Parts: sequence; C-alpha cells; structure tokens
Amino acid sequence: MAIGVNIVLSLLNPQAFVELGKNALIPFYRELFHDVVALNPPLFGLLAAAFEIAVGLLILNRKNYVKIGLVAGIIFNIAIIPLGVEEMPNWIWALAQVYLLRKEFDKTFVEILRAKLRRE
Repeated sequence: MAIGVNIVLSLLNPQAFVELGKNALIPFYRELFHDVVALNPPLFGLLAAAFEIAVGLLILNRKNYVKIGLVAGIIFNIAIIPLGVEEMPNWIWALAQVYLLRKEFDKTFVEILRAKLRRE
C-alpha cells in the first residue's frame, strides 16, 4: 500500500488524500483532513507511506522488532477504520496482527526464506 498507493497518489493525485477524509464516519476525521491534510496532501501521503514501510520492515525483522511493528500495525488499522465504509475490513487485519503478537519470531523473514530455499 505504501509504494503502490500512497507514493503514487502523492505524486500523481495528492488531492485524493483530502477527498479520503470527506467520507470519514466521524467528524474529527473530516475536520482533520480538511484542516490539516489539505495544507500539504503530498507530504501527508509520503509520511503515511514512510510509516507503512517502517512498520512493514519491523514486521519482517525478528523478536521485539516484530512485536513493535505488529502493535503499530494494529493501532494503524484501527485508526483508519473511521475513514469510511471501505476501511471497515481493517479490523480483520488488526485481529490477525493480535494473533501474531502471541507468536515468537526468532528469525527474520529473509532468514526463513533462505532456509526454505536451501532445503529445496
């Protein structure tokens, strides 16, 4: 989402971020997007993308880095639900991340991938 949506929108259609807030389900979000995001939509989109990339990299890491990334992902997914009906399914992602918080992550994603490729 960070690269395929937020960065692309930041460069090609930054006003889409302002439009996103117009359909928010709670007034605070509509005001936030109208009063804050509208000041610099490309910056907002790039900051959102940077946050999403950071969270993704944390989740691909190991141990506490994964846990930090999962907690950030849970908060983010819950926080964007009020943006509109199309965001409602994000509670599923949040629940999946809560489930993953119960697991241990002793290896990075790259280490797991390398081990799988060596066996084949």
